[in-house]
Amino acid sequence: MILVIRRALINTTVNSILKKMSLADYNYSLHFSEEKLTFETSSSRKEYLYEDLLGIVETKRYFYFYVSKNAALILLKTGLKDGERTELETFLRQKKRYRYYNYR
Repeated sequence: MILVIRRALINTTVNSILKKMSLADYNYSLHFSEEKLTFETSSSRKEYLYEDLLGIVETKRYFYFYVSKNAALILLKTGLKDGERTELETFLRQKKRYRYYNYR
């Protein structure tokens, strides 16, 4: 019983912290070239070769580019036009192992 209460308490604490965080100010862009994926913010820039990515996963709403076991770059699909999305999917399938997950 104590574990359940503690777990619920931890989840409540984490949820309250996440609600207070404002990620709207955290803007970044992803640039795709033939050799690499570039992650860029206003203060930094990091390049990832496609062969160094652990994997690329697509869901209904997002693309995830796994740069480590615990970290991924996320691209929201609604920011892309239909033609751009199809072109990006085709491009990514040629570059790296690619998976689509249909979560319900």
